[in-house]
Amino acid sequence: MKGFIKQTALVVLVISAFMQLPSTALGQSEAPRLSVSVSPFIGRDSNVSLSTDADFGVDAESTTGGLSAAVSYQFVRRGNTTVAAELNAFHVQQFDVDGFDVTSVAPSLRLTHRWRAGDLPVGLSATTGVRLVDVADDGFNSATSVFVDASLSTELMARLQAGVSLRVSNNDFDGEGFFSDATSRDSVRYEPAIFVAYRLLPTLTRFSVSFAASINDADGLDQNYTSRTILVAVEQPVATRFGVFSASASAALGTREHDEFTSQPRREQDLLQTRVGLSWQISANVTVFGSVNWMDSDANRVDFSYDRTRSSFGLIWRF
Repeated sequence: MKGFIKQTALVVLVISAFMQLPSTALGQSEAPRLSVSVSPFIGRDSNVSLSTDADFGVDAESTTGGLSAAVSYQFVRRGNTTVAAELNAFHVQQFDVDGFDVTSVAPSLRLTHRWRAGDLPVGLSATTGVRLVDVADDGFNSATSVFVDASLSTELMARLQAGVSLRVSNNDFDGEGFFSDATSRDSVRYEPAIFVAYRLLPTLTRFSVSFAASINDADGLDQNYTSRTILVAVEQPVATRFGVFSASASAALGTREHDEFTSQPRREQDLLQTRVGLSWQISANVTVFGSVNWMDSDANRVDFSYDRTRSSFGLIWRF
């Protein structure tokens, strides 16, 4: 925990240092900028568990609706450096299933900086903040998380990008579960990732491959796990006189392995997820979107084996 606090303090100190540098060091100061986006959406979830008469599973279908919002206030804008106060929030309402309504609020500070390392352009982004999640007054899933994340990206050559990132979060859940030594979800989580992306000209088709891992060090023995995911994605924008249409598709293959389980067998899980999406940017301020996600979870425990289909539609309004 002390190490995590030091990481949080380090990011805050870096942001403070940039704020106190003279204008000649960072470039000419620009006026602060405020941006806001609001996104109402509606969706449909279908969960089919691979349960038997002897093993418990949950089959459920639910219509969901909600609203997400994002606010960013760039109060430092000097040359290639910005510092912004941000707020991201959403609420998801389940209309057919009780006890799964989710509200999340996440205030944060973000530092971005660009420079050249020899011939390579480099971009840095560092963020620290707090995320509050309430799941229908469910203490086992409601949590407060303090997080720090940082990413570096560069263009290795024309149209070829690469980057690395690391996110560290300290998660404090309201409830301890049935047995605190086994089921407590309080944890420190480490999430490193790496990606490569290539944009094809003149069509502007973007291909990307990423690899991400998650190491969850929890108080409860049942909640210690390591996961790994590889994702392949493609995106194709098309400009028309009616606006810009973008089609996207992705596939992800992952594994999740728990260190140990107080109740055997130890949980091991293979995950396959596919997604297709379409967006229409009607104007600079309005975008309509839709997507369909399908996930297959194949686990050595039937209570974690299921197929899930999730569709959502909505719009994004920026002002």
